[in-house]
Amino acid sequence: TVESAIEAIKNGARDYLLKPFNTEELRRLVRTCLDQRRLMNENSQLKNQIRLYQKGQSLAFLLDVDKLLPQAVEFLCQEVRGGRGFAFLVTDQTPTQFFCECLSEEMCRNMAESLLGRLQNLSGTSFLQMQDIPAKRNWCAAIHSLCLIPLIYEKRLEGGIVILNGEDAEADCHLPYEQLSFLAQQTRLGFANSCRFRGAQDLIYTDDL
Repeated sequence: TVESAIEAIKNGARDYLLKPFNTEELRRLVRTCLDQRRLMNENSQLKNQIRLYQKGQSLAFLLDVDKLLPQAVEFLCQEVRGGRGFAFLVTDQTPTQFFCECLSEEMCRNMAESLLGRLQNLSGTSFLQMQDIPAKRNWCAAIHSLCLIPLIYEKRLEGGIVILNGEDAEADCHLPYEQLSFLAQQTRLGFANSCRFRGAQDLIYTDDL
């Protein structure tokens, strides 16, 4: 009946047919429903790509490291359900100046010191699963996936970003590789730009001699 059809649509049905109906009409309706679903999925993917692009652009053009790193950590954690993470700078081979998201600075320092050697050997973003994660000492709970992003300038490690799975995430749940890789690339670009900008500012007061 029309009444039951309206009630069904209110509860999420895509469309309806009135009895009696022929099979061709049913096939046409199913094709239409599948086409609508495909277009909705494509639209959702496009919106997601635009959202990532806008975030990436804002990171690539931030020239202040003190603004870039906390913003990058926030954006990266947003891509992970319940994501946690932190960024840090390196001074004299020692992690300093932490930018934390859902973690204490002491916890971030412990993790950064444990991961510093691994970050120094990376040239790009790296993803670790449980079996690849180094022995944890004084780390936060429920870690089974890690994203490591080295911040390199002039072939020297100047800092790093570490993103963790959410505390309530399933053990077999993987981090969103493509989204994190894209934002990591834009963050590294922004970091390199900020280092060049800082060098130019230094030259205002001190010349090459």
